[in-house]
Amino acid sequence: HPRAREMIEMAAGQEPVRRRDIAYWLIDEAQQLLNRKERDEVGARGLLGSAMVVSRLLMDAETIYTVCSACLQSGALQEALDGYRLVQKLMPNLASIYHQA
Repeated sequence: HPRAREMIEMAAGQEPVRRRDIAYWLIDEAQQLLNRKERDEVGARGLLGSAMVVSRLLMDAETIYTVCSACLQSGALQEALDGYRLVQKLMPNLASIYHQA
């Protein structure tokens, strides 16, 4: 829901110290929706969209990467791709490390 997303973003903006906690809480909630017998991919994508916004405020590559991985599980492919691009910008050596393996 757009209003809920606004409130989450506002809370994360006001609580910079808790941004990582907020992002991982949203990821955990989304994972619960995906692990149900009747998967709720739409609800999970909504939570993950908010998690992505919060992780972008945090600008932490590991958190963004974790959100991206969950986005793939929920079918939010474009969101995952956009996030992975940001991870590459934050960690330019990452691509070369994977190619060496």
